[in-house]
Formats: sequence, C-alpha cells, structure tokens
Amino acid sequence: TASPTTFQNDPYFGESQSTLVSRGADGRLLYRGYSNQVGDTNSNGYVQGGATNMVPDFSTAGYMECDVPIPFVPAAVVLYPNNDGADDAARIQAAIDSVGTLSFDAEGFRGAVLLKAGTYYVDAAGGLLVPYSGVVIRGEGSGVTGGTTIIYRYRDSENSFRDNTYLFTLGTNWGGGRVYLEEDRDETMIDQDFVPVGATKIKVADASGFNVGDEIAIHCLFNDAWLAHMSNMSQWGWTSEEYDDLYWRRIITAKNGDELTFDAPIVQPIESQYGGGTVKNFRFPGKVDHVGIENMRLVSAPDETEVNGDGIKVDEDHGQYAIKLVRVEDAWVRQVSGEKFWRGLVSVVSHSSYVTIEDCSMTNPISHVSGGRRYAFNVDDSEYILMQRCFSSEGRHDFVTGSRTNGPTVFVDSLSLDLYDDNGPHHRYSTGLLFDSMKATRAGAPSWDALGHFNVQNRKGSGSGHGWSGAQVMFWNLEGKIICDAPNGAMNWAVGCIGDIVDGEGSRSPEEPPGIYQSHGKHISDIRSLFYSQLYDRKGTNSEAYHAAFLPQQKNGFIWDELQAWGGDGLFLDPLVTWFDEDALPLTFTDVGGGLLSSALKIGGIIRDLNLLGLEEGYTATWSLQSGPSTASFSPTSTLVTSVQFGGGGTHVLELLVESSPLSDISFSYSAVLQIEMDMLPTSAPTSSPTSVPSASPTYMPSSRPTSFPSSIPTASPTQAPSRSPSLTDHPTITPTASPSSFPTALPTAAPTASPTARPSGHPTESPTSFPTSAPTASPSSLPTSSPTKSPSSYPTASSTNAPSSTPTVDPYYSQSESTLVSTGLDGRLLYEGYENQVGATNPSGYVQGGASNTVPDFSTAGYMEGDVHIPFVPAKVILNPNNDGSDDTARIQAAINSMADLTPDGDGFRGAVLLKAGTYYVDNAGGITVEHSGVVIRGEGSGVTGGTTIIYRYRDTENNFRDSTYLFTLGTNWGGGRVYLEEDGDETMIDQQFVPVGATKLKVDDASGFNVGDEIAIQCLFNDAWLAHMSNMSQWSWTPESFDDELFWRRIITAKNGNELTLDASIVQPIESQYGGGMVKNFRFTGKRTKIGIENMRLMSAPDETILNGAGLKVDEDHAKFGIKLTRVEDGWVRQVAGEKFWGGLVEVIGHSSYVTVEDCSMTNPISHVASGRRYAFSIDDSEFVLVQRCFSSQGRHDFVTGSRTMGPTVFVDNFSQDLVDDNGPHLWYSTGILFDSVKALKAKLEDGVWVQMGDGHFNVQNRKGNPATGKGHGWSGAQVMFWNLEGQIICDAPNGAMNWAIGCVGDIVDGEGSRSPEEPPGIYQSHGKHVEDIRSLFYAQLHDRKGTSSDSYHAAFLPQQKNGFIWDELQAWGGDGLFLDALITWYDEDALPLSFSEIGDGLLVSSALKVGGIIRDLNLLGSEEGYRIAWSQQSGPSTVTFSSSSTLVTSIQFGGYGTYLLKLEVASLSAALEIVLER
Repeated sequence: TASPTTFQNDPYFGESQSTLVSRGADGRLLYRGYSNQVGDTNSNGYVQGGATNMVPDFSTAGYMECDVPIPFVPAAVVLYPNNDGADDAARIQAAIDSVGTLSFDAEGFRGAVLLKAGTYYVDAAGGLLVPYSGVVIRGEGSGVTGGTTIIYRYRDSENSFRDNTYLFTLGTNWGGGRVYLEEDRDETMIDQDFVPVGATKIKVADASGFNVGDEIAIHCLFNDAWLAHMSNMSQWGWTSEEYDDLYWRRIITAKNGDELTFDAPIVQPIESQYGGGTVKNFRFPGKVDHVGIENMRLVSAPDETEVNGDGIKVDEDHGQYAIKLVRVEDAWVRQVSGEKFWRGLVSVVSHSSYVTIEDCSMTNPISHVSGGRRYAFNVDDSEYILMQRCFSSEGRHDFVTGSRTNGPTVFVDSLSLDLYDDNGPHHRYSTGLLFDSMKATRAGAPSWDALGHFNVQNRKGSGSGHGWSGAQVMFWNLEGKIICDAPNGAMNWAVGCIGDIVDGEGSRSPEEPPGIYQSHGKHISDIRSLFYSQLYDRKGTNSEAYHAAFLPQQKNGFIWDELQAWGGDGLFLDPLVTWFDEDALPLTFTDVGGGLLSSALKIGGIIRDLNLLGLEEGYTATWSLQSGPSTASFSPTSTLVTSVQFGGGGTHVLELLVESSPLSDISFSYSAVLQIEMDMLPTSAPTSSPTSVPSASPTYMPSSRPTSFPSSIPTASPTQAPSRSPSLTDHPTITPTASPSSFPTALPTAAPTASPTARPSGHPTESPTSFPTSAPTASPSSLPTSSPTKSPSSYPTASSTNAPSSTPTVDPYYSQSESTLVSTGLDGRLLYEGYENQVGATNPSGYVQGGASNTVPDFSTAGYMEGDVHIPFVPAKVILNPNNDGSDDTARIQAAINSMADLTPDGDGFRGAVLLKAGTYYVDNAGGITVEHSGVVIRGEGSGVTGGTTIIYRYRDTENNFRDSTYLFTLGTNWGGGRVYLEEDGDETMIDQQFVPVGATKLKVDDASGFNVGDEIAIQCLFNDAWLAHMSNMSQWSWTPESFDDELFWRRIITAKNGNELTLDASIVQPIESQYGGGMVKNFRFTGKRTKIGIENMRLMSAPDETILNGAGLKVDEDHAKFGIKLTRVEDGWVRQVAGEKFWGGLVEVIGHSSYVTVEDCSMTNPISHVASGRRYAFSIDDSEFVLVQRCFSSQGRHDFVTGSRTMGPTVFVDNFSQDLVDDNGPHLWYSTGILFDSVKALKAKLEDGVWVQMGDGHFNVQNRKGNPATGKGHGWSGAQVMFWNLEGQIICDAPNGAMNWAIGCVGDIVDGEGSRSPEEPPGIYQSHGKHVEDIRSLFYAQLHDRKGTSSDSYHAAFLPQQKNGFIWDELQAWGGDGLFLDALITWYDEDALPLSFSEIGDGLLVSSALKVGGIIRDLNLLGSEEGYRIAWSQQSGPSTVTFSSSSTLVTSIQFGGYGTYLLKLEVASLSAALEIVLER
C-alpha cells in the first residue's frame, strides 16, 4: 500500500520506468535532475538549487574502484592444521608477521598466508592481527565440510556483552581525532552558494594550492541552521561541531582556474546558508592497503545451552565479528562464510575505503535479539565499499551502515532471510548509499506478509539519538517493505521496489515527507541493477576486470533464489566463467582465398575456484570449437585470455576446459561454454569498416550495431584499467581518474589534463560522451588558434526579440543557454527529457498523445555508412586528360565510366575511380553524364576557380526555357515510382501499440515470426482521414490518406528481437497512433539501387546566356542546366569537395529514396535564373533519408538547405552558411520528418540595381504553408519533428497537432503574425531563444560522439578542428567555394586511452602504455599521387623521449618516458601538422 502523498510522488506507479534514471536510445543511462526536499519547516517553499541534483554514479565503490579484478596473490607461507584441538593463534600470527617482513612485488603485495584445508582454533583474546600492507590470508574452501575452518574459542565470563572480540582484524586500530587531514596543508572555502548532488566540479576561493592528482577532503561545515532545517536534530543531541567534520574523499582529475573536477560525484548538497564547505588536502597516516581474506569458514564458539524463553540461543560471551577492517584501503573479503558470531561476519570501520565484500555469508548468529546485535554486514564511517552476492539469515540489520558513513557505498544482489528488523542506514546521517536488487524476508512472518524491511527515515531519539539515518540513499529494485522518507534539504529515492510502503504507525516519523518513489510495485526491467549498469557505462566491455565483477546468472536477472539455495556452503555458483569482447562486434571478414577469415575477437575465462589457482603444479587451459557452421582458430588455444578468428557467420559454440596438471595430487576439471552469434547482414550501411563489403553481394558480419544495451546486465567487459603501481615506501594510494565528469562547452583543440597512472573511469568503446575533452591541434603554420563565431565587418548583428505571446510559456530557459529537451549529463553524455506532442485547438478534449514519452531523436546515423567509417579514397582505374580544344568531352567521359562496369568490385565494394586530370572539360549532351554502376567514383584534381578540374555543361534547348530534367551528373538509376521498394511477397505485420513515441527504437508488432535480426524493414504510418482533419484539415489542400500511407515510410534495420518486440538501429521520427491509422512493418527491398558511388574534387558549371536580364538587372536565363548532380536511388554515396556555379536549380539534388549519403565541403554560388518558385534550391533532399549535408556554402539562393515532400529522417544539415538568401531554409512541403538544421546561419538579401544588398538575418521556417484556395492544392504542413539547433536567422517554428517541432538555442527574431503563413497555428517548443546552447555547440556531432567514441579516424574525419572550437560561418564565408575548405592535413589521438599507465624499467626510467595517434589527409590530389608520399612523425618538444611504434605510417602508436606536455609533428610530403598531448600528474 502507499499513502496518497506517495502516489503523487510517483508518476510511473507500477509502470517499470523512472524519470530519475532511464536508458537512452544508445543504451547508456540518462539522469534527470530533481529538486531536494522542502518540507514543512521551510514555509517559504524555497527549493534548494532547483532541479539541478542528479542521482550519483555509485560505480567507483569497491577494490581499486572496480577497475581491476581482485588478484590472486601467491602463497608465501603455508600452514597445515594440527588436528589435535590445540590453540593455533600463535603460529598463524607468526606466519602473518613473517610475510609482513617481505618486500612488495610490483602490484603492492608481499604474499599470502595459506591455511590448508582442515580445522584451526584461535583462543587469543585479540584474535589475529594483519597490520601489514600487502598481506592476504587464504584458506582452501568455505564449505561446511572439506575446506578451511577457523573456530574462535575466546571467552570472558566477566563480560557477557562482548564489544571488542574479533577473530581477524585487518588494518590498524583507530585512535580518533582528525589526523587523517593535513593540518599544515592548503585549505580553501567552497565558492558556491549551492553545490548539487551528483556534481563532480566545485568552485573554490583559491585553488592555487591544489593540483591534478591530489587527494582531497570535501567538508560540509554544517551549522545550527542546518540542524534546525533537518527537523530540529539538536533535540536528539546532535551538535553542529560533530558534523562540521563530515567529509568526502575525492581525487582531483582536472583544474581550471579555481574550479576543481574530481573522480566521484558529490553525495550531499552543500549550501552556504547551512555553513558551506571547504576543500582540504587529505592524508591517511597509518593506513593498511592491499590486504584481503578469502576462501574459508569462520565460526564462533558460544555456549549453545544458554537459551531464553523463546528458545533462542542467547549467549554473548564469544566472538563479536569474524572480521574487522579498520583504516584499510584497497582490500577485500571474498568467499568467506561466517557462523554464530553474535554481531556479524564483517565490520568495515574507521575511514576504510575501496573495499569489496563478495560471495560471503553470515548464518546462525547467537545472541539476544535486541539493540546492538546481529549486524551481519556493517559499514561505519567509511566509503567506496562494495558488498555483493552476500547472504544472511536471522539477523536484525543484515546490510547496514552506522553513523556518518560517506558514499559511494553499495549493497547489491544480496539476500536477507528471516530478518528481525530492517536493512538500510541506521543512524546519524549516512550519505550516498545504494541498496540495489536486494530482497529481505521477515522472521516468523506468515507467507502473505513475509517481506522484510528496508528503511531510511528520521529515527528521532532511538538508541542514543539516531535522528535522520541517511540522505541520498537509493533503494533500487528491492523486494521488501519500504520506508523512504527524505530530510529537508536533501533527498532519498525508492525506484522499482516491490512491497508495502509503510506509513502511519509503522513509521518512526510519519510526519516526515516521503522521498521520491517511482515505479513502485514493479521493477525497472531494463535497468535490472543500477550499480552494474553504471559500472558498464563507466568501464566498457573489453577486459576481464568488468566480467569479473559479476556472474552470468546476474546478467539474467535477480539471484535471490540462488543465494537462498547456497546458504553460504562453499563456492557460490560457477568455478569457471567465460566472456568475450562484445564491443569488437561486428567482426570484419576477409577473403583469404577459398574462404573467409574474420578479424580477431578477444575471449577469456575467469577461474573463481581459488584452490585451482593455488595449485603448485599449475593447471592447463584449452579452448576448442564445439559446434558452428565454420572454423574457429585460436591464438593461442592454451591461455585463459586469447583471441579467436572465424571462417564465417552463424552461431559458434566454444568450450574452455581448465584442468589440474597431471603432476598434481589433486584432480580438477572444469569446463564452460561460450556461444557467439554472428548473423549475416545485407550490405546496407554496415557498422564496421568497409574493408570487406562488396557492392553487389551480402557481406558476412555479425548483427549490426545495437542501439541499446541488454535489458539486464550486459554480458560484455570493460576497457582494461591499469593497476595502480604502489609506492613501496608509502604503499599504494588512490590516483585520479583521467576522464572528466563532464565535457567542455565547446570542442577544444587542446589536449586534456590527465593523470597517466590513474585508474581510468573507462568508456564503452561504442559510445563515449559528447565531444572529446581534447582534439588534435593542426599545424600552427596554417591553422588559427581559434575560430571567431561572428565577424562584425561582414555579419549584421542578429536582432533577437521575444517569442510570440504563447512562446515564452514553452521556453523555461529563455536566453539561458540551456535546454530541458537535450542537455549534458554529469558524465558529459547527452540527456533527453520527454515532451508532449502538440494538442492544438482541433483537439478540445486536451488529449496529450502518449504523454511526455517522446524524446528528441538521435540524428547521428545520417551520412555515408551511418558515419561508421571514413569516406574512402578509391584508386583511379581510368585517367582522362583534357582536350584543351573546347570540343565536347561527353562521349569519352561516359565511355570511361562505362568501362568500369567490366571491373570486379574489390573487397570494399569499389570497382575504381575515373580521374579527370586538372583542366577544363565540356559536356554538351542533353542527358549529361550518368553513373549507373555501383562501386564507381568520379574524381577531379581540385575545385578551385583556377588550377583544378572544371566541367562546363553547355547543353541548351530553346524550345523549353524552364528546364526540369537537365543534370550534369546523374548518379544512380532514375526512379519509376510505385512500390517496388517493398517486398510484395514478404512478411508484413501491424504495429501492436496504441502509441509509438518519437525517439523510440523498439516496436511491438502483431507477429514478428517473419522477421529476423539483420532484416531491413519499412515502417509505415497508415494515415487516415482523422489524421488529416487533426492536422488542421490538410484535405483542403488535396492531401489524401493514400498519398501518405503509401509513400511515407522509414527504413530501419532490426538489431534485436524479443518475442514480438523489434529493436531498430535508428529512432522513430514520427509518432504512430492507432486512432490515426496505426502503422505496419514490412520487409524492405531496394530494387535497382546503386551503392558505393561518389563524385569529388572538381568544379561544375552551367553555361547560361548571361546577357538575358530582367528589370532589376538580374540574369534570368533558364535554358540551361538545373542541377550539377542528381543522386537517385543511391545508397552509401557521397559528394565532397565539389563547387557549383550558375545552375538554376542548385548543386546537389538527392531523390528517389536515396540513403546514407554525405554531401560535404561543397558550395553553390551565382545561380542564374528568375527568383521565383521552383528555382534556386542549392542543396535539396527529396523523398530520401539518412542524408548528411555538412560544411557547405551557398549564395543568392531561395532555399539553400531544403527538403521536399515526404523526406524521411534522420536527415541533417550541419555547419552550413547561406549568404544572400532570398526566401528561407527548412522543410518546404508535404510533411518531411526527422530533419535537423544544426549550427546553420542565413543572411537575407535582395537585388537592387544589379547588386545584392544585405537585409539582416535570413529565415528558417517550419510551418503550415497551406495552399491556393482557388485550386485547393498546396504544400500544407512542411514538416514535423524538425529540430532547429543553434541557428542564426529569423525563425518560424510552428508545430502540427499530434507532432512537434523544436527551436533550441537560436538567435534571431521569432516571426509571428503577418510574417507567418499560418499565424493561428501553435508554436513548437522554443528553448534558450536568443542565446546559443553553449555546452552542446552541435547536436549532431555531440550525438555522433555519444554513439561512436573517439578511438578511430572515422570519428575524427567527420569534422575539422575549427568545428571543435565553435561555429565556422566566418571560415565558410571567407572560403566561398574556392578550392579545399580549410586544412589539407589534420592530426588526432585517442583521448579515451588516457590516462596512460607508466611502468618503471630500471634506473628510475618510466615508459608509458601505448597511445594511438593518427593523421588524416584531406588533399585528394596528394592521396592520388602516383609517386606516393613520405610520412614522418617526429617529436618537436617535451620533457622526455617519445617512441613511435612506426614513424612512417599515418596511424601509429607512441609511448612516453614521463609526464608533461609533448608537441609532435606529422609531415606528409610538403604538408605538416602539429599534435599537442598533455600528460599531467
């Protein structure tokens, strides 16, 4: 049950979703801001910090931040049991002490003490002490029989309530005080009125005394006002003095002036009105690190004859805890079972940190069931603690924290059986705790009321005055009864929990307000575990460190049944698990003669049986292929971690066999299987390098890139993090994370600050966030250091006015440079907030379609091969030279192109290029030049006004002075209409959803049996008359349902299938509603398409009669060429570095369902025609999708960047410039969807006396263009789901009913009233109008970065260094289409590989791990040089040497000899470019 206030707090009651944390379209987690609790004691309603707080990332909890697996430390001393029942304490302690004298190895370990299987007894009062760093205690099993058992027999009859009896104490006893802070080191005040939860940056008064890599303590200096605000905690004995030393340890990862960035988020809001806070250097004297205890059973020895009236054994004159960890760092307890201790198995206390407790149990505690007893797994005054896969029975507080425990601390995938009291924070304000995927059952309860309790609440005067037990405590996917209240000025959360919400008398403080409840009564199914999902986001999937964190069963779901069945007897679940690097998929296949061979896939096994790892004779590991349609070659077969190559696609089952050595006295044999599926996909838009993609036959590769991670814990592994090298003098200390928590507001050209020896925070290889924190620096000789965003001499100042009267109500961030729809999260990745579609006056019922479930779609799959590979350079097979006599060159150019049809496509699907050498060519043929064969590229030798390749189209037809079919180049095949692009005999099914929101990547259908992963499908909206009526009665303009439900469809590829649910490779860009006809899914076939074709590096010109003028002096001849280039029915094509002049239509027209096309670095100038309808469409997209137009320039056009009828998205125009625009840019007619206009600028002009005169900002419009009332025909709604992002120009952004359009970060007048064709239509969503969204300079490139990451040249080739600095409108205007746009050579490096790890190689010398660097040649003439070119990398400056693995290849790797700033130089022929890399301590 739940109180009314609780239901109001849960917008997703029982709906398995949360606004706080959700999955984005790319599968990564999205975090939405929230406001802290206000409460009755804050009558003015002040909400602290607004909705700027976010759920923190808990994934840094655990040993070494979970960046490396817990290691196996070889035994240095081995003990055997006496078998005589005598006290073993002295000899075990002597063994520990002897290992404590050994030297450290490179990982910071001295060695292990191995207690062989059998029973040992400890009678000493103080138990056993491990006060040395680098020492591990290990047994040979934790089972009830057969392993290592230690029985603690100490008793003191004078004290029947033992408070200091521990079998093992790891660490050094704490003497109190604040010696853990540097009294003589720097300290500074926090210079912010409010620091929100989730923040990883703080501004301080003076950061001069702090450096990257420093460990700091962040203090809240709580005052009496805070105590009063917190429901008057002083009444329970709390004082501000005992809380003003509450601190959180963090490591500085970046520093910018007085702003410090650190490695883990803030878990307590800091407010100046409540005392503010300080930052101080941190020192941890006397800590003990790199210690552990594992693989044994620990038992106390009570008097079991002492029984109370309820039959409970109550003796307490025996062991309190089996293990205490005190002042330890980087430690663990694993595979340890405890029995009969009166308090519990493990207590982690006294500022311990980075500790993992896993696969442990505590059963049969013997004590009274009352206060202070039965705390099975306890954390007190410590942080970065991870407890996972643990079991407890008959406890009071099984998983619990004590006073002032600082987060992040995590309890995950654990079970409380027969719980007497509750789990959760217990007293005195613990912060930053996660209780994740846990279950509790209640002791002695009937089956209908069997769930135990998880509570966070104001405990008031309980105990010695517990007060508020905790804040920023997350209950995630729990099963148990819940109290989740929240203190004023903070918050607690209960998300996806199942069980009664306790209210009224069941709560200690029923008057306190509830925290945030979401999805109560139903688990969040697509984020089964918050911790493991956050770990996946941070780490990625390509090393065993990630896979070692959890087991296969945890990936499938909850493990409560398995924990209960186990009960602590022996090893929990599998002794051997296998994994593979899923992020390496899809593999590429190469024809090796007589068969295929895949690229290498990394696979691995993890041995969890510590006995097998400890065999002196060792073990053998053997990989083999058990089944599959082709071969599997291992390299090698005899190591746990290896690589495998396959001979084809399909499902392959591998087996790993691990056996004890034949020389061993003990026989082990474990096997584990590994299934790898590689489906065959069609050639359309493959997701990996095209090195194996033929043009006319299917390529063999695994399923295309998934758009989301699995609904449960992913099965892949993270990037391997280097182990922190310990200091042998002071022992290892935590080192900083290199990855900043957020990304810069622009795309920087400088390298990031990094700490090379730090634990990296890790990024999935699929998609790091937003733009990288660094980018290569181009050659200083040719590249300006920054790009101004405005040139006053040439750009009139934009006039930004307020929106129409209805607009400000939909712009909560007017002129605030931020947006709620798309924002940057704490990890730097994009966050998407849901929105509601337009309702409009025609929907008086106020029905909001789908609620706020729509999100802005991901546009980043637009372009050649979805932007997944670099546009290739195709070698010339035919070379033509100009005639230089002015004659018609049509026949010989066409013959050269036709000759390519006889060539066999290479492994990438290309036949070759026709190279037109520099000079002038003439084409007089009516049909121009056609390229009808896949795999053919047309290339010139430059697009400049002089010195390159120019083709002049001279055809004229005086009988028709408004040419509609004259193209200089036609790439593809002319489209004959009809529906031949759909499989008439293929499967078809209706969509089985009332509403499919924009941004969705999943569809439920009636019957998915006819569809498979890898299928290309068409998603159709079957629009009906009700839709036309809802859309402001479009039937009045001759729109019919048939003209849309037959033609309007969106191509997608199935990437996953779950029953009748299909997952797609790109977002839905049009809401689909059953009331408006619903939709269907059908197999797609693209008849007659042409793939892998392009045209590049030339100048194309029409030849009008320039003597024909109108009265204004405008040249108006139209008896000449319409477009320079038409692409029709083309897939994976491009136009790059092409300049156009004088065509009356424009340079490029993409039509006929073309897709995956990139147009870049192109221009269209000086069009010659009337300035009237149907003319001057410089870059036009019609009835096509997945098209990218970037870095293009146009002048004197009417519609420079425009879409025609029913253009399907995603389609993108980004970083373009319209000079002297006569009309507008935007979608033009008949409902284009999913279009992004991003960072485009337009200047308006008119012709006066033959001269173009600028008139301020040009126009970007999406609106109801209506039609001609006399004829009843018209354009109607030009588009929906159209995004105007960071534009400069006058704006009309209206939105049709049932859909939406957006204008975000745009600068320029909002046109209303007479300036609009439909002033009665409601506006779309305007946000940040009048000010650009600075931290997301380009939405497209930010989305591309989220999806692709930064580890290959395909990403860096997508844009130029100047684009990373800001807008490039000045550069485009200065260029004007004359030659290559900007740099001929650029450099880059793999920023995500930072921080580098350093190893000592003797005599104090260091060498770093390898860093990948690269160069990209953009000068196509150089790439085509027959003589080739010289490549040379060199070091220009730096504090130590740089070693190149190869200094003569464009892409290479380097290693450094130390920290500092390095300047490298890449020389290619006569070109050079610099690359600066900064490695800070």
